Amino acid sequence: MVSPAGAGCNIPAPRHWKLFSLNMYDSLSTFLKSFSAEFPLLWALLVLVVIAGAALFLYGFWELALRWAARIYRSRNQSTSRGKG
Repeated sequence: MVSPAGAGCNIPAPRHWKLFSLNMYDSLSTFLKSFSAEFPLLWALLVLVVIAGAALFLYGFWELALRWAARIYRSRNQSTSRGKG
């Protein structure tokens, strides 16, 4: 594996980068394939829980983000309306 710095640069990347990423993804994909094939009901529940968790996280995030944005918007409008009066 050659460094991504450029075509003229032939500095090899550390060996553990390639081994770690391949082993991690291979083992994860093997686990997910076997788990989904052997336990379809648990797999369906796991997918449901992951999607529900992501939905709750996004709901909370946007609730906080929009409240924060509304508070900033209101404070800017109040400060500009005071100066005009």
